[in-house]
Amino acid sequence: MKYLLSFCFLIAIAIVFSGTLLAQNKCKCEPCSGTGWTYEDRDCDFCDKGQRSCTHCDGSKKEPCSDCHGDKTVKVKCQPCYGSGLVNGVKCEPCDGEGLITQTCGLCSGEGTVTCSVCKGKGTEDCNMCGAKGFKTWKFPCDKCKQSGQVDCP
Repeated sequence: MKYLLSFCFLIAIAIVFSGTLLAQNKCKCEPCSGTGWTYEDRDCDFCDKGQRSCTHCDGSKKEPCSDCHGDKTVKVKCQPCYGSGLVNGVKCEPCDGEGLITQTCGLCSGEGTVTCSVCKGKGTEDCNMCGAKGFKTWKFPCDKCKQSGQVDCP
């Protein structure tokens, strides 16, 4: 009998300290599973199905060429004068003595733009607000139990 009472006392203490003891005539709230919070998925306001316009190219799929900076041409060292502007002490004709000649940009083929390095030409990128899921899970205080996690038993 002494051991039975001690055992019952230990179980009662365990229940109280584990936090599972509910107030009299109270039951666990079903909508929040006793947590006091409910969760709801809502469409992300910042994207369309997890994708949004590329923030680097604004959806154009292109960015300025890093070689010509959008000018479509580049200046390169003149081959006949090796960039000196002189051939045998005389002003070089192809570069007009400048040492550089203008030619079509090789990187962008004279377009002035290249494929966007961020979106790789898609025009969109993953939304960082929702993790590309297209929705966010929002946490709300439970209206039924007023965040207590308990309601009156039926």
